[in-house]
Amino acid sequence: MRTLRLVSTLILTATLAGAGLAAQPEFGDSQRFGGHCRSLAVRGLDLSDEQKEQIEALRTAHQAEVGPLRESLGSLREELSAALQNDQPSAIEVGDLAIAIDAAKDQIRDSREAFRMGFAELLTDEQLARLERVRERCGQRFGRGQRGEGDRTMGRGRGDRGGRGPVPSRRFLDRVLDLSDEQSAQLDVLIEDNRAAVEPLREEIRALREELRTALDQEQPSAEEVGNLLIASHQAKQQIAAARESLTQAFEALLTPEQLEILEEFRERKEDRRGRRPGRGPGERTRFRG
Repeated sequence: MRTLRLVSTLILTATLAGAGLAAQPEFGDSQRFGGHCRSLAVRGLDLSDEQKEQIEALRTAHQAEVGPLRESLGSLREELSAALQNDQPSAIEVGDLAIAIDAAKDQIRDSREAFRMGFAELLTDEQLARLERVRERCGQRFGRGQRGEGDRTMGRGRGDRGGRGPVPSRRFLDRVLDLSDEQSAQLDVLIEDNRAAVEPLREEIRALREELRTALDQEQPSAEEVGNLLIASHQAKQQIAAARESLTQAFEALLTPEQLEILEEFRERKEDRRGRRPGRGPGERTRFRG
């Protein structure tokens, strides 16, 4: 049901307790929460005092159930990361950890769904209709949507203005580094060679991901099968990382000392700015992480 999907984007992120629910602006207020319309929708429901108490009790119970699961999930992910870093990872150990992670995530999803259903049941038909109207008004602004993998092999021409990918953007190359025609031609060859090496690995990872999902969906997943799939995927990712590093080194070898100095200074400033942003810590984007 679309309204329940809307509830899931609202209730888990908006402030539902205390003053957050008591100080409700008019429904037409353009106030947004985190760049979206979640706060507007929740506060525009005109909840009764009884509903607020029931929702707060529901939220508290949900957090009490999910909190320990999240802590367990964090510990399991750290163990899995460590197991994959071994010189000769144990497929059974890796598989057992992956299965435990998947089970914990299923429990969290079930708890969220129960919470969403419970929240929706507390609303009147009119309040549910209001949520639906906000959904139509805000459209894709609810939630983050799907995030594709993209081609992070090179970063050229993808809005990266230097310093984050193996090769900076075309704008940075032309306007800041001022590459010569010869340098630009040599770089094009390096990038094409890198793409030819990396794309089969990306395809392999996509195929392994599908196999992993199928293996985990079994009634009794095989730890050894799951572990072997994860290890193979991890090794392919390591090969991609090595190819990225090789491209970075080859690109830097093309630069003059002056160009290299400019690039390094830009990277340092970029990293400093990123480090000052709150909540922007490093993290590995995998199926078993966050």
